[in-house]
Amino acid sequence: MDTNTQPADDLHDALLGEARHLIGWLIGELAAALSRPPGQDLSARMLRWTLRHLLVPAEALMRRALRLLMADLPPEAPKAPAATRPAPSRNACRREAQPRRPVFRLTEPPVRPRTVYLPPDQRPRISVPGLTPLIPAKAGAANRGPGPAALEAKLQRRLAALQDAYANPMPLARRLLRLRTARPDRPKLTLAYTRPPGFHTRGLAGPGRDIYHRLNETALAAELRFPDSS
Repeated sequence: MDTNTQPADDLHDALLGEARHLIGWLIGELAAALSRPPGQDLSARMLRWTLRHLLVPAEALMRRALRLLMADLPPEAPKAPAATRPAPSRNACRREAQPRRPVFRLTEPPVRPRTVYLPPDQRPRISVPGLTPLIPAKAGAANRGPGPAALEAKLQRRLAALQDAYANPMPLARRLLRLRTARPDRPKLTLAYTRPPGFHTRGLAGPGRDIYHRLNETALAAELRFPDSS
């Protein structure tokens, strides 16, 4: 037996420490990028850069860290069904209605196969005068996506959800464990491990990309080893 081999828990702890430091740095960069002097608006171009190069990799790192935390948790005992409670009155619902905190997304959309398809308004406009008409450009094609104000509000909500997950990750890790235990028929791989989001962005230049690579590979191995509850 190799005495230099570290237990899996120790390796997870060391990698999670590196990932936490990296996520914390990205959160700080995000907060700085979204702060602005009074009366000054952020440009759509700057907001899109912040989304792609800072927020997307930070969220992806957090999701993979949660998979490692879930893998180290003991299985939960099945809970007895809760007693049926009467539905609250309409007035009580109105009193308790408050703005909900944004919820951190635990999954990622599946990787789509790359295609060479182009929509009609993006295809080369080759025509013969008098024979083939030009394909009209799509209205508003140059201004796709939300405006700066809507995009900034979306980024702020996702940043708040990420900050909550970073500050208190264990409830989310336990939620993942409950979902996996309750639904063993669901696909195991709920993250885009083959093309991890934000891996090649500028926010991860240098050692950050190495941490991301190791975290992605370790989280994938942990999910593949996770036992079914069936």
